[in-house]
Amino acid sequence: MAIWAADERPLTQLEAHAVSLPLDFTVDPETTRMFSGLGPKAYFFEEQDLTLNSHTWGVAPPVWETDAGLASRFDITSVSYTTVGEYVPFVASMESPDYPFFAT
Repeated sequence: MAIWAADERPLTQLEAHAVSLPLDFTVDPETTRMFSGLGPKAYFFEEQDLTLNSHTWGVAPPVWETDAGLASRFDITSVSYTTVGEYVPFVASMESPDYPFFAT
């Protein structure tokens, strides 16, 4: 969805292979489409390593500052951090403010 929405190719090489990670919410998860149904239990995603990641490419949060297409279609709702080398943030979840689309 990020590739479709972006004006430029948004992917960056961000390694996180076969590892479960916590989420770092950028908004209150109880206000999101994806996590609101969990109520306060959504915060378990910040406290525990609950999301399985196995990828080499991702979208870095600064892309939202430079890509108008992506920024106008999606909001970042959480980030996680790479596990190889420096801890680099990548978008873990996003959702559209205008449409019923959300993604991990």
